[in-house]
Amino acid sequence: MAVYDYFDSSAIESIETTDNDVKIKYTSNTSKAYGFNCTSISEFTDRLSSLLIDLETNRNPVSVGKFVAKEIKEGRLVAQ
Repeated sequence: MAVYDYFDSSAIESIETTDNDVKIKYTSNTSKAYGFNCTSISEFTDRLSSLLIDLETNRNPVSVGKFVAKEIKEGRLVAQ
């Protein structure tokens, strides 16, 4: 289990991964975590880690909010 919360995002407060799901806290309501089933936690964390490195180093940065929206749109994250 890992918690990702050391990033700047106007939409996402934090992302937490467990063995089989992802919990996301949005900045609009930080007291509630939204649960998502994930097709592959290891692949999701790899993509998220790569995104966060790109943000930190300013290489092809994509916002965390856009990343989450794309994961949902492509069916890799499915609301519980």
